Amino acid sequence: MQSIRFSHQALVLIVSASTFGACSSSLSRPTPIPRAAGPLSPTHSAVPFGPGYAYVADDSNPGHVYVYQLPLSVHSQPLWAIEANGPGSTGFAGRQTFILVGGPSGEKREGVLVWRKKAGRVSFLLRTRLLPEMLEVDSHGDIFQGQTYTAGTYSAFQINVFMQPITKESTPAFTMSTAINHIGSQSTRGMAFDREGNLWVKDDDNQTMDKYIPPFSASSMPKLRFPKGSGAPYGSMIFDANDTMYVTNGSGVDVYKPPFTKYTKKAFTIQVPGTTISLAVDKAGDLYSTTQQEKVYVYVPPFSASSEPKVRLRVPGRPTSPFIAIKQ
Repeated sequence: MQSIRFSHQALVLIVSASTFGACSSSLSRPTPIPRAAGPLSPTHSAVPFGPGYAYVADDSNPGHVYVYQLPLSVHSQPLWAIEANGPGSTGFAGRQTFILVGGPSGEKREGVLVWRKKAGRVSFLLRTRLLPEMLEVDSHGDIFQGQTYTAGTYSAFQINVFMQPITKESTPAFTMSTAINHIGSQSTRGMAFDREGNLWVKDDDNQTMDKYIPPFSASSMPKLRFPKGSGAPYGSMIFDANDTMYVTNGSGVDVYKPPFTKYTKKAFTIQVPGTTISLAVDKAGDLYSTTQQEKVYVYVPPFSASSEPKVRLRVPGRPTSPFIAIKQ
């Protein structure tokens, strides 16, 4: 059984200050999965593509982020689990790992718990203005933290940008809200960087896909918008190496092919057995989708409307909204 050396990583966890004291001891180290869990079975796996890890967060409270070695198979077991409260979106920057923790369930004094393990354990709470909900990391390792929820209600969507190096004194370098202000939104979900470093936002209020190009600032405006095919109560967006866009629609994955223009329409929809929550793509182009039904599905290219999952993996416990991220 292989393992990641956590002495060279940092975890960024979104937690409330009220729960920080109660959960800090449980966040101090990962919880190992017993070796008796058994090795992976490559005979049931998707196309092999080299070493890597899948991080599957269960969005439960108390909850876990389960770390699997790639390639996944129907028999895959977690190498270990990271304890956290309400873990969600995960992002990576070199040896750093950022995990959103919390969610719109009544937490107070929201913040980012940064857990760094080098020559010992160093933790600190990075406070945020509003409840963090979405997270993306750009090629510089900067955190783009999206949120719509504040003061007990959904009010306006904005993106706070924290730039490296991240310390406990860090504050947003700027907030993108000039053109991202969706009053009353309860479903503005989906944010991703394409291979050219452009930021895309899935705008459920205006029913558009919005493209922002760097350099980003508080006054950034969309440089391109095109209408999307359908809305969804949950949203995730991801790009593959060819800049093909994959977007959850509630019951499947809508596929959009470049080049993108204001007239772009979805090419087709991949049907997923269940309510789609989160998406990821690996270096081989395999597509991962999680569902509310506690499953991870792996699809192997070439994709079409008739694509069927090659791997069906059940997530431990009873996660309500599992999230997935791939680190390679």
